[in-house]
Amino acid sequence: MAETIWIIGASAGIGKALSEKLTSQGYKLALSARTKKTLDKLKDDLDSNNVEVFSCDVIDVESLKKSYDLIKSKFGHIDKMIFAAGVYQPMPLKVFDLNDANKTIDINLKGAFNAFSIIREDAFSHDAMHLVWIASVAGYRGLPNSAAYGVSKAGLISFAEMQRSELESHNTKVQVVNPGFVKTRLTKKNAFKMPMLISPEQAADYILKGMQKNKFDISFPPLFALIMKALRIMPDYLFFACLRKLVKEDV
Repeated sequence: MAETIWIIGASAGIGKALSEKLTSQGYKLALSARTKKTLDKLKDDLDSNNVEVFSCDVIDVESLKKSYDLIKSKFGHIDKMIFAAGVYQPMPLKVFDLNDANKTIDINLKGAFNAFSIIREDAFSHDAMHLVWIASVAGYRGLPNSAAYGVSKAGLISFAEMQRSELESHNTKVQVVNPGFVKTRLTKKNAFKMPMLISPEQAADYILKGMQKNKFDISFPPLFALIMKALRIMPDYLFFACLRKLVKEDV
């Protein structure tokens, strides 16, 4: 029997690429995003009887619950949930914007809290559920120009780590996805040359391959992820010395 996958944030970027690739693999897909019009177009483009769309907003728990109930009514059970919702705004401290910062935290981190609150009972039900949270290598350490985004992703990584340890005995597999630079509408906001930039389709391939394994951290591209992981264990004095050349005095 085909598994049901709920992708939250399916209408663009990595979420859309995952939707496209998973459609061809025979899964039943429940695709969610904020805009119903965009979701309807995606469903038409995918042209599959195994795809249904459910509009919701991750900052609105009631809309998430409504979609969850409709998905359960349609498919009976959610086997995997991929949380791909997210926003990004470059934010050096000189132009720190409280409204943008709060929006980033609301969607990227509190949105994940909201989604988990909806599927929590399923995650503890011993029915072999699989949760995948898309964070970022930007959450490994505090980086310049990422006042809110990096914080939100660091929080999401920590939340996923906690889930992995607490849900393992309940047959729920938890993984976190930490991409480097992926060419999406979000990274178009960056004014610098992004090293080792990959397409959403390439990112989706890395994720799907990683989901077949039991490792916790699905990070890519491999060399860039290795560099970023090295920053995690680097002594503070050396870490900050490396970052000084990246910090611009003028915004």
